[in-house]
Amino acid sequence: MPNSTPPRIPRRTVLAGAAATAALATLAGCGSSDSSDGTSGGTLTAGFDNEPVTLDPALSSAISSDRNVLNLFFDTLLRQRRDGTFEPALATQWTDTGTEITFELRQGVKFHDGTPFDADAVVLNLKRISDPATRSTKKAALASIREVRATGPRTVTVTLKAADPLLLTQLAHEPGMIASPTALAKGAEEFGRRPVGTGPFTLRQWRTKVQLTAERNKTYWARTEEGDALPLLDKVVLRFVTEAKVLRAELSTGGVHLVRALPPEEYKQLADAPRITIKDEGVRRNYYASLNVTKGPFRDPQVRAAFAMAVERRSVGKAAAGGDFDIAPSFATAGDWFHDDALAPLPYDPEKARATLDKAGLRGKVPITLLARRRAPDPTVAELLQSQLTAVGFAPKVEILEFPSWSACGSRTSTRRSSSSTSPVWTPPSPSTRTSPVTARATGRA
Repeated sequence: MPNSTPPRIPRRTVLAGAAATAALATLAGCGSSDSSDGTSGGTLTAGFDNEPVTLDPALSSAISSDRNVLNLFFDTLLRQRRDGTFEPALATQWTDTGTEITFELRQGVKFHDGTPFDADAVVLNLKRISDPATRSTKKAALASIREVRATGPRTVTVTLKAADPLLLTQLAHEPGMIASPTALAKGAEEFGRRPVGTGPFTLRQWRTKVQLTAERNKTYWARTEEGDALPLLDKVVLRFVTEAKVLRAELSTGGVHLVRALPPEEYKQLADAPRITIKDEGVRRNYYASLNVTKGPFRDPQVRAAFAMAVERRSVGKAAAGGDFDIAPSFATAGDWFHDDALAPLPYDPEKARATLDKAGLRGKVPITLLARRRAPDPTVAELLQSQLTAVGFAPKVEILEFPSWSACGSRTSTRRSSSSTSPVWTPPSPSTRTSPVTARATGRA
């Protein structure tokens, strides 16, 4: 989700379903100065279905869910509004010549551990992501950078190999989250459990499979338009609950104030609840397949096309989200500023898919593994794909993994370190938000 200027949300309003992700980012990012009584303070308790594997932005892999948590502890160089434009964050201004971007940094900012935020910290963070030794899941996002250097105590110049229209967007998300050099020096494993950024909250406690507690950063640099200190909340508690029915029950009884996402069959039961507000903020959940295109048969675009033509997307949508889904050719839906009407997915054509494999001499000879997370409706969707792919001549098997193992497999694929030459990774659907787009991607992990 873009680090955008969020809507105003009264303190006692509870959001669920499609709005949940937006709500958590709003309260974590301190974009709203509204509260029910005009004062600050209090604790927000959120039900969270995806516990992060790490809180190191350079190594995170569950993009949307991890970002909601990382926004508590880290600021980015700049923020992206919902219309695609940018606004200052840790960088107060920047100039872009096409092949060189110069950032002027905010003064007087310190990391949670007291380390000063300066140009050297930015340079270290960007170089760390680009360093192969880091094994960063964000390395590809900064691939266009030729050199990063501090050209003053609060000035950073980034020289590009060629113009990159997406770089500012990348720096408004995880690749642009700046971590404390002092904390990073203690090692990635320790930093992943004890994140230190410049963000609105500091980590108090992380109890694996139970909850994460973040406390207000009393020296946070941002202010409201009226000049009041941010964040408004004293504390944020994330309770890790993977079962959708339990999340819905906790929301109904007041055990949590909001949830990150609920499938349609759960959030529809809350439609008439008097104290629960459901808002559609445009947040969508994508269901897509990621293929290992670095080795084996999926290096051939025609085999990838056969995979795409074998998948009947509407049946996947029904299995994952009931009747609440859209078909989209990419991660962008019609309401997104970056949506392109010219794009279209390959049509469902099992006969052509079968003929493509026959022509390549691969029918029945493409063993692939579909990796699904052990959480409804993921295994059901994986089994549906297995049936559709088998019908055209692939030889798929399904493996159901717990979240840490599933996430690690996705990270290896995205950084081109997959141990299998013939196993595409099916990145499984998570509980649906309303009108989720369904996308079969045959061009690698996004």
